[in-house]
Amino acid sequence: QQLAVGNFFRPLNLSDFNEHLSKNIAKVISVFSNLNQRNIKVANYLKSLEISNIKNSLSSKIIKNFILKIKNYNEDIMKISLTHGDFKFEHLFTINNELEYLVDWENVGVRSIYFDLFNFFVPWFVHRSHSYAEIKKFILKFIRNYLSQHFNVIEDKYDLYFSIFVLERY
Repeated sequence: QQLAVGNFFRPLNLSDFNEHLSKNIAKVISVFSNLNQRNIKVANYLKSLEISNIKNSLSSKIIKNFILKIKNYNEDIMKISLTHGDFKFEHLFTINNELEYLVDWENVGVRSIYFDLFNFFVPWFVHRSHSYAEIKKFILKFIRNYLSQHFNVIEDKYDLYFSIFVLERY
């Protein structure tokens, strides 16, 4: 990152998100979500996650709660794709408001199709003490405006994909 040419921009406030930044974020997510994309049954995907060796009791409790939330979706089909795995403001570099490159590739892998989207925005919102409802509203609006081809996939399954994201982060 120190050797990189270009700039990264982390907005301080929601009003600081601009069209260029949003389009660059969407471009990255769009490219990844089209790579190695496939459908998988939720129950089968949960079996593939390595969440059984969590030793911390709080983490274990959180994981159990999210697994319970997901049980209603066990027979549903979810989309997975290649993901960057650590997509955030600090790794997205632009020159003249255009995406120049993305750094920090050691966490690339196949995950739920919205992992990078959640990973990009959720920590930023949580750090600024936004509620789940505010985060959800923003992300759905972002998808509707910049990733419209994904809106029908996540509109009714946002809570499923968010819960899967939480499990994937662990």
